[in-house]
Amino acid sequence: MVVAFMVAGGIGVAVLVLSLVLGDVFDGLGGALDDVGGDFFSVGGVAGAVAVFGFGAAALLLLGAPTPWAVVGGIALGIVLGAGVGWLTNKLKSAEGDTSTVRRESMIGAQGRVIADIPDDGFGIVTVTVNGHLTRLNARADAALPSGTNVRVSEVLTATSAKVVPTSLEDPLD
Repeated sequence: MVVAFMVAGGIGVAVLVLSLVLGDVFDGLGGALDDVGGDFFSVGGVAGAVAVFGFGAAALLLLGAPTPWAVVGGIALGIVLGAGVGWLTNKLKSAEGDTSTVRRESMIGAQGRVIADIPDDGFGIVTVTVNGHLTRLNARADAALPSGTNVRVSEVLTATSAKVVPTSLEDPLD
């Protein structure tokens, strides 16, 4: 019975390694899990849980536990690891409260400065600080703005461009 559990653990490790190597391609094959638990389940998480189940049950058998207890212990270990991986994956993927990534909605209201003149009918360039990141954007304004003008982002046009309005701040970048 130990061999069967070791084989299950080995299969779990093999699938886990494949999911790490093939990444998104392999995760796409696990799309059936999306209906069950959405982002909580992943191919890597399920594979890790299977590996822990197999190796945990084998270890319990080798320590003298009866087979039913080894199966229950392996399942418990697999569930604990799978739930931990699912929780950690959700935490890492969660965008809520994430201030490290510059997102379109976080750019509105950002203060900055014109670094290349903004003409009446075209784009210039501004630098703004968003979530602690200095970000360079193509910018439009209602009126021409010379280089050095302090501005605030009033609207995000695309991922790399924004509409700005002049502000009276002394120096938002210092």
